[in-house]
Amino acid sequence: MNDGQNAAYVHEALLLQGYRLSAEQEAGVAAQFAGIAAIAAVLMQQELDLALEPAPVFLP
Repeated sequence: MNDGQNAAYVHEALLLQGYRLSAEQEAGVAAQFAGIAAIAAVLMQQELDLALEPAPVFLP
C-alpha cells in the first residue's frame, strides 16, 4: 500500500468502528499502521517449516 491508500484505509476503518479523530490523530494512526505493515511484510517473507508445532498454552 502507498501512503495515500494507507491513509484512506485507516480513515474508513476508523469511521466504520465509530471513531472520530482529528486529522493529526488519524495521521498518527496511519503512521503506526504503516510501521506494523512494514514489520509484517518482513515476517511474511520467511517460510515456516511444516514440522513446527505451536507453543503450548497454559489454561488455568
